[in-house]
Amino acid sequence: MSTSSRKGSPPSSSSKPTTRSPTQRLLKELSSLTSDPLPTGILVLSPLDASTSLFAWRAIISGAHLPPQTGYTQGRWLLSITIPPTYPNRPPEIRFENKICHPNIAWSTGEICLDVLKDNWRPVIGIKGAVESVVRLLAEPGVDSPLGIEVAALL
Repeated sequence: MSTSSRKGSPPSSSSKPTTRSPTQRLLKELSSLTSDPLPTGILVLSPLDASTSLFAWRAIISGAHLPPQTGYTQGRWLLSITIPPTYPNRPPEIRFENKICHPNIAWSTGEICLDVLKDNWRPVIGIKGAVESVVRLLAEPGVDSPLGIEVAALL
């Protein structure tokens, strides 16, 4: 059947990411990171073996690949990614494991204030999109609605 003849038909259940189990969805996302990797300087460390939870990932962001004006080019940032059992209907929780001075990141907890990780989450974003959004936040801080008011005042 040609693509043009299917335009008016409803999408099949296999095209709806919210109908898959979280485990199936995460396995698919892990697989797609091989064929469609994150940009240079971002590494997602998925669970290494069956004894490690599929719902706990880590990512490393190398500051060397961030724009020079960010002030983060000398750092390497470790993110913890905790995936809820209701994923992809609920967003992953992503936190910075090491301290970072940023207006949208809590110094003491590493909590990230980012709309796509909260109210603007959509299942289509996925883990890859969420990590890419965190990297964009490093390059373009949201000073209009900061988590750290003191840090935002410095910018």
